[in-house]
Amino acid sequence: MQPYYRPPKPSFEYRAKQFIALLRRYPVLIIPTALVLLTVLAFVGSAVITGVVQDTQSPTPTATLASTVPQVQATQPSIPPTATATPIPRVNTQAVTLGGTEQAFEKKYGSPFRQQSGSMAEFQSLGLDVSINYVDTNTSNPDPNSLWVYSVGVTPLGNVQASNSQSWSATTAKNLCLSFLPPDAKFVKTVPSNTQAIGMGVIEMYSSSLLAHTIPASYFTDYNNNLNKPGTIYVQFDYHRLNDLSQVQSCSIATDTSSN
Repeated sequence: MQPYYRPPKPSFEYRAKQFIALLRRYPVLIIPTALVLLTVLAFVGSAVITGVVQDTQSPTPTATLASTVPQVQATQPSIPPTATATPIPRVNTQAVTLGGTEQAFEKKYGSPFRQQSGSMAEFQSLGLDVSINYVDTNTSNPDPNSLWVYSVGVTPLGNVQASNSQSWSATTAKNLCLSFLPPDAKFVKTVPSNTQAIGMGVIEMYSSSLLAHTIPASYFTDYNNNLNKPGTIYVQFDYHRLNDLSQVQSCSIATDTSSN
């Protein structure tokens, strides 16, 4: 039995030639055939274009407005603090020291034994004779709290009342006299006194920033009446007898040497 013979399939080129020959033989088929081909091509093209458009226009995940835009919460506008002037440190008005007031001395020693209005007062109390000089730093509106003391002189009360020859030991005199210094006073140096102008004694120099901000700068002067550094203080100890350093008969604490 011989195998079944299966003729080969005609090629695309052969079929195309046959189709062209058919159209030549029957020209009336050209127009319908062209319409069919155009319809097929239009359908295929439409499908391709639709697929491309759908692919390009497919939605992509996007962040929501709430997640991309930071939420700004309404806040009250901040008001800058009002600048206030820093108060300048001065000697306490109630201090019984240089830079304190005449009123403070009255509270401790009582009414003045003698007084010159607006410039000096003398007190005799607590076994002491205390004389002070002060300046009114508020001339436009006088106030007892503006009478700043710039000089203090201290003597044993017996020397004044009975002309007794009283004195203090060097230690007692130093503790007593230095108590009239402002609280921030610092020792600077010791200098011999001018024996012709002041008398036999020793002068210690101190400095106080508080006093420099309390007493007018013109009240700080030296031996020649030249302006000194504000805050300079002279403390003078007057000896009871010549060359006897163990006994002191008076002391003075002042911003200038003319008061010593």
